[in-house]
Formats: sequence, structure tokens, C-alpha cells
Amino acid sequence: MTRLLRYPAALLGLAAVAACDATHAGPAGVVGTDRATSAAAFPSMLGSYGGTAAAHVRTSKGQTYDLSCPLRVDVLTQTDDRFSGTVAVQDTDHCKAESCTLRGTEGVDGALTVTAYASDGTNVFEYAAAQTGCTLVRSSDSFSGNLVGNVVTAAGNGVYDCPFFGGLRAFVDVTVSASRT
Repeated sequence: MTRLLRYPAALLGLAAVAACDATHAGPAGVVGTDRATSAAAFPSMLGSYGGTAAAHVRTSKGQTYDLSCPLRVDVLTQTDDRFSGTVAVQDTDHCKAESCTLRGTEGVDGALTVTAYASDGTNVFEYAAAQTGCTLVRSSDSFSGNLVGNVVTAAGNGVYDCPFFGGLRAFVDVTVSASRT
């Protein structure tokens, strides 16, 4: 189980941004949205955020594990409802330093959908499976959350089969909370 928890960016995914175009090329035109809506209608995501990504893992054998890692989110660009940036999990005794990119969309009410991508282009749930030797059974693929004031919160989940733990199934719930600094 330690092997699965060693890759927090993969498990924690990290929140802040998602639902981008299929090419991952960055902010793109808004499809299916009233083009008369101005960029000013969307709250600004731009800036740096500091916070925590936490994973709650429960296994098919009744075990539970909790892991919390400090992170930094930098939202570098925003065009209308789409934004992009980077996430960095900070190295601690229990967390391996990891970096990824993120892309997301936001509603005028601050509702967020965020996807975090590892350096190999996979989302963080897929990356966690590749790094740990587990098989990703299913995941939320992205994180859903909100921007309220200067605080971003988001959550996502994944289910993994881990043969090296005797056929163990791991259910991973990830939450992220970060405040604009």
C-alpha cells in the first residue's frame, strides 16, 4: 500500500483546472456557450494558490489510509471560462515531489471542473496506476469543485486493482483545498 501512496500527484491529482480540449493545447474557444457572455462574467482564477491535497484510501480488505500533501497551484492563463496552469506537490516525509499541468473550466457561479495531467500526458489517476503497478478500474478523470472568494476546493476519485497486494482493490477519494496567496 505504501507504493500506492508514494505517488501523491497521481493519487491526489490536484485540483484547480479541467475539461479542456481533446488536444490539451490550452485554452480554446468556448463551444456551446453564449458568446455574448463577457470574460468579466467569470471570476478570475489567475494567481498562485497554496494548500493541501488529501487522499482517503480504503481497501477491499477493510484497511484505511489517509495522506495529506502540501501543494502549490499557479493558474497562468484564463480566457473566458477556460484556464490553465501548473500544480506542484511539495516533497515531505510522506509525499514525493511531483509536478503536473492543469486545465479547467469554470462557471459564472465559480463551479469548477479541473483535470491535472502528468508529464506523460495522462491524467493523474492514470498516472497513479502506471507509477504504482495497479490497474485503474475507473475514475472521475477530473475534479469538480468551486472557487469561493479566494479559496478553491475540488474532489475526484479513482478505483484501483493492485495485484502485488494480493488482489487488493483500493478506493481513493481525493480532495484539494487551496487559498490564493
